[in-house]
Amino acid sequence: MEIFHTYNGRVSLTSNTWTSTFGEPFVCMTIHWIDMNDMEEAHNGFNIKTRIFSCSKNLYLIDKIFYISLYNAMANTKAVDFLKEDPSINMLLGGSLMHVRCCAHILNLCLQEGLGELRPLLEPIKCVIRWIRVVRSAKRAFKLMCEEYGLRKKVISLDTPTRWNSTYKLLHNAIAYRDVLSDMYNKSRVDGRFITNDRWSLAKIIHDVLETFDIATHIFSYVYESNIHILILECIKIIHSIKQTSQANPDPFVKNVLDNMKEKWYAYFIEFPHIYGIAAILDPGVKL
Repeated sequence: MEIFHTYNGRVSLTSNTWTSTFGEPFVCMTIHWIDMNDMEEAHNGFNIKTRIFSCSKNLYLIDKIFYISLYNAMANTKAVDFLKEDPSINMLLGGSLMHVRCCAHILNLCLQEGLGELRPLLEPIKCVIRWIRVVRSAKRAFKLMCEEYGLRKKVISLDTPTRWNSTYKLLHNAIAYRDVLSDMYNKSRVDGRFITNDRWSLAKIIHDVLETFDIATHIFSYVYESNIHILILECIKIIHSIKQTSQANPDPFVKNVLDNMKEKWYAYFIEFPHIYGIAAILDPGVKL
């Protein structure tokens, strides 16, 4: 490859070998290197397209691109649109397979859209967890109460928007310690409110929906296994979980949270990318 004739650095190689189910041997090698040509211009759609085009051309890949997987930013979407308009790029099926969005990121965007409405529900629970994590006397009290309830002391992490599925993990751990957390919070009367059983019931409903997202995120993030052939199935499970929970729970708070999630989901997946369908059809495990 011409690019390495003038490359003045070092590269890292990753290699592995395997044998197919038909007994055919394979070897794969991946090369990692750092290109020191910084992108100094603005990160808009046209400039991103220009850089992708330039790199692909230098690597003699301009007529060999199958698809491009990009982060879900407007500039990236515009970049793909510009690439589709370039007549020098030989695209499959008129470019309908060109853009594959990051599914795990879409999940997180969908979650964040609904989680904004969860603050009134989660704040007392997060308040007592924060108190236990910071105040030494609260840590001791938490340990004693865990022993009283026959539970093993556990450090419960708070959630953060940049850590995917952290709200699910927060609720999963908090629900297991609901009696201890309620007892500590209600006795302290931190803000004059109480953590009631109704609040925990709502938290459990949301937890069960978020569990579907957590499972899907792990599947969408597979590294050592292929996953594109099961993306449609997992996407259907998510929207089914949202709809089913919304229909089964007339509580306006729950409905509002789920409606926001559903609206954001449909913004990306009102139609599935064609490549998901092709992969599903080619999967021997799918009976069509």
